[in-house]
Amino acid sequence: IVTAPKSSSLDSLFKHAQQLLAECEMQSNTLHWQGKKIEFVAPDELVSNLPICDLLLVDEAAAIPTPMLTVLATQYSRLVFATTIHGYEGTGRGFALRFLSQLKEISPQMRSFELSSPIRWQENDPVEQLSNIILGLNFKAVNVDSHFKKLDIRLINYQRVSQKELLNNEPLLEQVFGLLVLAHYQTSPSDFRQLLDAPDLFVFIATHDDEVVGVSLVLKEGELDKTLSKEIALGKRRLRGHLLPQSLLAQMGFSGAAQYSYARVMRIAVHPQLQHSGIGRALDSFVTTWATEHNIDILGASFGATSSLSQFWFNNNYSPVRLGLNKDSASGTHSLIVLKPLNDNVKTLVDDCQQQFNESFRYDIANNFKYLDYSLVMTLMSQNLDNKALNEFEHYNLDIFVNGARPFEQIGYILENNLWYSYNKLNSLTAKQQSLIIQRVLQRISWTDITKSLSFSGKKEANAALRQAIKAWYQY
Repeated sequence: IVTAPKSSSLDSLFKHAQQLLAECEMQSNTLHWQGKKIEFVAPDELVSNLPICDLLLVDEAAAIPTPMLTVLATQYSRLVFATTIHGYEGTGRGFALRFLSQLKEISPQMRSFELSSPIRWQENDPVEQLSNIILGLNFKAVNVDSHFKKLDIRLINYQRVSQKELLNNEPLLEQVFGLLVLAHYQTSPSDFRQLLDAPDLFVFIATHDDEVVGVSLVLKEGELDKTLSKEIALGKRRLRGHLLPQSLLAQMGFSGAAQYSYARVMRIAVHPQLQHSGIGRALDSFVTTWATEHNIDILGASFGATSSLSQFWFNNNYSPVRLGLNKDSASGTHSLIVLKPLNDNVKTLVDDCQQQFNESFRYDIANNFKYLDYSLVMTLMSQNLDNKALNEFEHYNLDIFVNGARPFEQIGYILENNLWYSYNKLNSLTAKQQSLIIQRVLQRISWTDITKSLSFSGKKEANAALRQAIKAWYQY
């Protein structure tokens, strides 16, 4: 099996394989030869299904999120990770920080090789050097190890810098863009251009001793007139940019949403070696203060949702309002939109958006989000602050069930109706119990798939485990 962010990335591999393997046959994304095959499987499908293979090849590994690479490293024993470590796929240091250290722990006997001679051009090619300069391909973030023996978070400075300042200060520009490439798995030349010339883009940085350790890019959106808003709501118009107000209009049906001003956090990046130290929270606080002072109504973001990343935004007072139905092919994640109201005029709107999200997520979880990771489901459920107590009838039936006298299928609807309002109870269970309850009760995954994903010996063992998990939830 071979995988990469895009199937087109492997065109060259299949081309050379066809030249070398006589009488082979190519069907779709699979090459067949003498009873054997080379098959392309997308990263998200690979992680979800974990198909059996003799060898797994991962191309452009630095462009695939670390959590997905980690799953592959733990599930497959014979595999090769290949990647470009120079350029937009991820710098060599970024790839090392994000994944190689984990890989060495998972597989201490791993071997690594690095190719240094150019294949497509000669050494020191002048066109290559010019391209590197124009596209910022040699830009690097600060090396934390060499600059900070001991970082004092209290001495970090937060400020806004203009695009003109970046143009006139190449060392600053190099650190800012180098950090964006280092911290994010999908960065393109258009991002470099947008950083320097996009209208209504605001750049915020966190520095320590004049070295950039954090960056936030914020784009101003909204304040659309009523005629244009109506056309967007009816699907007749789609503007470039304005992601937040257009999503609220066209996908969520809030007709008055576009009249307000928005600031969308396009990127927020903290140096990987300094993450989880409070820099991201402080940088967001600085951006929030700036947005409030500049009469922005709503601060928001859209990102590939994982449990840990979603929790970061929730910890900073953002609320979930929309989860995209389709997964990103490279990251395997759904896009989550979060909003933070900055004044009383829009608090009701954001509250209504979150309430609608809670209701739609509950409906969609057994359909579009049937295989959403249980930890992300838990994180999203933690934002539902509504309360509901079991009534007498529900207590009676659950008492009978936990004592073994009723099958799950007869009380499943009672559980589904109450789980959404009992995050604290669910959170008290083990990770396997949480996953089991969410998969069977909320996502309605079959016993066959649950037995496979949670490594039960069969339906009988899975059923008994579910009864014990529900008993622990019920008696909490």
